Amino acid sequence: MTDNTAEQREHTILAVDDNEISQKLLDVYITSMGHKTVLAEGGPQAIELLKSHDIDLIFLDLHMPVMDGFETTKTIRKLGPPSNSVPIIGLSADSNPDSLNKALQAGMNQYLVKPIKQDDLQQILDKWLQNSDASNPETLPDDASLTQLQTMLLKELPEHRANLENALKLQNLDAAYNIAHKIAGGSTYCNLPELEEAAKKLQISAKNNSAQQTLDNMQLLIQAIDKTITRLSHP
Repeated sequence: MTDNTAEQREHTILAVDDNEISQKLLDVYITSMGHKTVLAEGGPQAIELLKSHDIDLIFLDLHMPVMDGFETTKTIRKLGPPSNSVPIIGLSADSNPDSLNKALQAGMNQYLVKPIKQDDLQQILDKWLQNSDASNPETLPDDASLTQLQTMLLKELPEHRANLENALKLQNLDAAYNIAHKIAGGSTYCNLPELEEAAKKLQISAKNNSAQQTLDNMQLLIQAIDKTITRLSHP
């Protein structure tokens, strides 16, 4: 019988996401599978890290400020070898087929819909990297890890609420979308369905430029934030 363990090697994975909770989850999943994670908060930082590190694969969030995943991918594909040929896997809660097509046209190799599970990541590594196969148990979410992720989100929520109040006052739909995107990304992994649903409703109405519905959904998200803060502060 052949021992495949000796053939396995550590790969370096670049995880790009503007949400700290999503970064944390990707880091724990990837390292638990025996690989190294390099983290980036956005496109410009990811490109610089790609130039200075030997990266084997990139997990890239589609919707980020300054430079989104589509533009980041196009920029990477214009770099010199070997950086321009690194597999890029898009990550987003958006399951719209148009987004998938846009991601592939931008130069991504594949697209995963959030929430991401460890099995999803292992299948990606098995597909795109050599000698990446490993048999690892599910690492997250267990109770301790879930509590840690919820604590991280709890620290973020007051700032998100204040920014949302300001966006509501200014009737700024773009700002509302960006705030909702960040909240949805974190709540997805924190087992907070009411908060996640409120954030996603706001994203949809803001994206569709539905002004009155967006204003109403902003107020609903503020209420959901208040309930979540109370719940997590007094478990």
